[in-house]
Amino acid sequence: LYVEQASGRIEAAAEAAGPSAIGPTLADTLSLILRNPDGRFSANRTDGPLYADISGNGGYDKQIKVDVGMVLPDTSIEYVQQFQGYLKEPDESLRPKTIAFQAHGLAGRAATSRKSTNLYTNTRSDTYLETLRNLLSPAPSWASGGQDVGVEYLPYAWMDDEGVWAEMVRVAEAEGGRVYFDKDGYLRFESYTHWLQHSSSLVTFTIASFGDLRPRFDWQNLWDHVIVKWRPRFIAGQQIVWQAAEPIAVPPSGSKTVWAQMQSPAYALVAPERTTDYTAKTAAYVDKSADLTVTIPAAGAANRYAQRVLVTLTNANTLHQLFCSVQLRGYPILVTEERTAEAKASDTPARVNEIDNLYIQSEVAAQAMADMLLARYKNPRCFVELRGVPGLPYLEVGDRCTVTETATGINRDFILTRIGWRFDRKFSQDLTLIDAASLYSYADYFVIGTTALGTAGRAFY
Repeated sequence: LYVEQASGRIEAAAEAAGPSAIGPTLADTLSLILRNPDGRFSANRTDGPLYADISGNGGYDKQIKVDVGMVLPDTSIEYVQQFQGYLKEPDESLRPKTIAFQAHGLAGRAATSRKSTNLYTNTRSDTYLETLRNLLSPAPSWASGGQDVGVEYLPYAWMDDEGVWAEMVRVAEAEGGRVYFDKDGYLRFESYTHWLQHSSSLVTFTIASFGDLRPRFDWQNLWDHVIVKWRPRFIAGQQIVWQAAEPIAVPPSGSKTVWAQMQSPAYALVAPERTTDYTAKTAAYVDKSADLTVTIPAAGAANRYAQRVLVTLTNANTLHQLFCSVQLRGYPILVTEERTAEAKASDTPARVNEIDNLYIQSEVAAQAMADMLLARYKNPRCFVELRGVPGLPYLEVGDRCTVTETATGINRDFILTRIGWRFDRKFSQDLTLIDAASLYSYADYFVIGTTALGTAGRAFY
């Protein structure tokens, strides 16, 4: 009744030659134009039916869902969600009487959350992703069957006042996968080999199924030399991991808390000891260290993270303010010099792709990533763009589809990597698909976490 136009985008952008072999994680987007003849969507219309919802901010940051109705063979209507996210600022017009909104998907909201974590050692990537998921507020739900089992074990993983969503993306990319919100608003983690599980074509597109077909080869992301950086980490010997930059003043019979921000994460901390780790003096330089207690939370407790810890200084002296010098000792996680793993298609490569991901921390993981990316990008890959497809709202990025068009010689399976949809009195889509045959060097990988065993026993590459 009120929707004038709507359009959106869902994509994996698999042609981008980044750490993820199935594309970077991109937030879904929505553009919406609503007819507004009676001011229904106007934030200043105090007597409007939506005033309580949009007053003050015009609907900014309100959650929005967009469903598309689909008529089934029995003439019943099924609604399929195409977008879930949050509105940006409205753009209202009097002539014509419309209001336009832009919106970003749930990944856009998740990207604003910053947290610190404990130190995790030898943690499987999907396990660490679950830890990070629980730090988002509200914590999103995994789609049914939407979390692959990770192949990589992360030797050391932590966050220090960093973006939770950016961290999740890095973890997924470290094993060639991606993490994203689907159009129903559920969280998904797909490993490098995930698309091999899509073995059956969902739909066949023929000349009657689209307005235009545009085949192309991706020469822009052609790489014949891949360099993957990696940095080994190790637990160092006991040393000073933090020292207060200046004396800390603690009032009589009082306490003071300070955050100890360490340069490196600490595997373990030593309980502070008088004289060795702290001293206290009055303003007249009289030593009163015996009146000072310095405590830190136990490992795993609140306010103790991998790279920062809340230090509490308590002054038992009832007369004097104390000026305290404090340090912490512990066993930091240090990094050695940067190293590289390489894969080349020839002795004289022409184009280099350099990958740098802090969660690639071993030579095995780095070499596997280099070999996998070289196999994916050393030859140009065939894409097809289908324009003006009568809308199929149930399609998802990653679906396997068949394209048959004799004039261009295309008759094979593809993987859907981008969906651009629009509603303008009718629902239609523009689709981008990548040749399924060019994605993997092998077809018999282990499906980790299941009983589907590849005959060659490959788990990653």
